[in-house]
Amino acid sequence: DILKEYDVSSYGIFGDAIGTTNTFNAEIQKTSDDITSSSAAIKDDSVFMGPIADDCRTQIEKLNVLLSSNIENFTTITSYLATSLEKYIAGDTSASSTVINSTTDTTDTTSSLNVNSESTANKDINTDSIKSGTNVYNAVNKYSDELNKAEYATVNENLFTTTTTEYINGQPVKITHVVINDGS
Repeated sequence: DILKEYDVSSYGIFGDAIGTTNTFNAEIQKTSDDITSSSAAIKDDSVFMGPIADDCRTQIEKLNVLLSSNIENFTTITSYLATSLEKYIAGDTSASSTVINSTTDTTDTTSSLNVNSESTANKDINTDSIKSGTNVYNAVNKYSDELNKAEYATVNENLFTTTTTEYINGQPVKITHVVINDGS
């Protein structure tokens, strides 16, 4: 149920887990310190002498070894979580960069567009700087007939528009088709 609180690329789960393991470590270390202090008191106090006191100190030493092992385990877990967090962030950053780079290809140009550049009073078509694979590039190729028949048209590296007149119920209606590369 705890995992339902986190979304993909929400790194809070790692921070929470690291915080939890650090808290456990601090509590175990405090317990170990308290036990060590008790062991020293038993050793120094002359009332606690003999085999029972010796056995008590031996058991305390064994307990401290186990606590130290737990501290080491939680430290390893914390380190693993921190490394995993770094890798997830790096992977997401790399994936985002790959998606952005693959959609904004800047190396290919417009050698195979189906429409030539033209500039008139009603049409301003400049295909010289349109990059291959962009929305505008694809629209110029896909709607080349529409572009040629349009009454008004604008095409540049970021914008494709055509305006035509269609008759609906016997009435003329201007229809504008717009394609852009980037909505921002």
